[in-house]
Amino acid sequence: MSYQVLARKWRPQSFEALVGQSHVLKALSNALNQGRLHHAYLLTGTRGVGKTTIARILARCFNCDEGVSASPCGVCASCLEINEGRSVDLIEVDAASRTKVEDTRELLDNVQYAPTQSRYKIYLIDEVHMLSNHSFNALLKTLEEPPPHVVFLFATTHPQKLPPTVLSRCLQFHLKNLTADLIVEHLKVVFDAESVDYDDEGLWAIARAGQGSMRDALSLSDQAIAFGGGTVTGQGVNDMLGTIDQEVLTQLLAAVVINDAAQALTIVTEYAQKSPDFLGLVDELLRLVHRIVVEQAVPSAGSEGQLNRQFIQQYATLITPENLQLYYQTLLIGKRDLSLAPDPVTGIEMIIMRLFAFQLAPLDRTDQPAIVRAESVAVVDSQKKKPITENVEAKDSHEVQADDPISADAPVQSPVDELKTHIESKGVFSGDLSVQPQGSKSLNVELVSMPLEQANSDADGIPLPSVDVSNTSTGSTKTPDIETLTPAIWCQIFSAIPLSGVV
Repeated sequence: MSYQVLARKWRPQSFEALVGQSHVLKALSNALNQGRLHHAYLLTGTRGVGKTTIARILARCFNCDEGVSASPCGVCASCLEINEGRSVDLIEVDAASRTKVEDTRELLDNVQYAPTQSRYKIYLIDEVHMLSNHSFNALLKTLEEPPPHVVFLFATTHPQKLPPTVLSRCLQFHLKNLTADLIVEHLKVVFDAESVDYDDEGLWAIARAGQGSMRDALSLSDQAIAFGGGTVTGQGVNDMLGTIDQEVLTQLLAAVVINDAAQALTIVTEYAQKSPDFLGLVDELLRLVHRIVVEQAVPSAGSEGQLNRQFIQQYATLITPENLQLYYQTLLIGKRDLSLAPDPVTGIEMIIMRLFAFQLAPLDRTDQPAIVRAESVAVVDSQKKKPITENVEAKDSHEVQADDPISADAPVQSPVDELKTHIESKGVFSGDLSVQPQGSKSLNVELVSMPLEQANSDADGIPLPSVDVSNTSTGSTKTPDIETLTPAIWCQIFSAIPLSGVV
């Protein structure tokens, strides 16, 4: 078979050709160029992100005839043998098929022997987490103190399954999932070199389906090229994968925003006739809502190559942040409960109907009153409080009972004036009760000569200790320091404050 699949044909042969993983490449390149070589490396990450590729490049870096460096020549005998998979000093082991301890011991029996023709004997063990516990135990001693000519390269998708004793003996490098932007950029290079016609929508559909794996994206590209007869389009990729057309998503969300339930159900019904993936539909709606939320918070964070960019920018100004958060939570709960529905169509219709049922009204914070009366938030036991029966002489010479309901036409006193009036009526203090600036330590009040026993009797019958106020007079104003006020005087002040005063 002469045709070579894209994933193998476009496998990088150097660190410079790798897509992404800059954090790993920087550490490895610096270590190689400075001669700080370790005897065991562990590469972790999901499928198709470059674990085995980096391990093979590392093998060339160690055994290049030009010397150890981060840039192997690629043309010497050692580099060519490794590229072609025929190097006798690079032993690649599939741990998934050789899990027994006997296989590991057989492998380790040859560790003591020097390399045949290269600088190092390199053991590349893929899917190392598949080894048995006995195999790991047999490997521990050699892994801790290997011969100077041996290097171990481990690759795994499940590092949590490795014993801590193995992890502590290796340099660990975690490879991240590739972003859709990086995948699309690389696919453009590949398709241009392969003379394949494409559109951006098709590339983004492949990148999303790849889920961060470049190998998956290249494999899907092979399939899309065959499906489209040498042309890759968004519609063709959606038909091939059975994924959701972006236009369906935008129309569905637009129907929710304009409160058109009939249109939304029509879209769902039409989609249900195309061998649908309802779970995928919910996932795509979640992604769309997420992109709108990000656009609202940080407009510059959106990708320039992102599909539906104009739609996202428009609806970021039409939907409130509160409703977007409610949409996201509703879709998440619907995704969780979709498998519990009587059938998938019923489940997806109920999810969409919930988006109509639960929508928050826009918050208008300008209409809120500046002062909130304490009656709306404070609960007072009327049986435990004595009603105020004193009469207050109003400006219009009418007598109004204090416990009578206040007329809607009567002027409303400010909390400070109300507090001042009530305290003066009790005969304890008189003077200026204006609000003091922050940091003030004095209370600008006028002490009135008054028997303390009378003040105590007004404080709901609670006896207070006697205080010497002989130095005060009704004709002089004294401004005491807050720090010098005794608890008794504080009780006199606060016992006279009405509960219906200030919040």
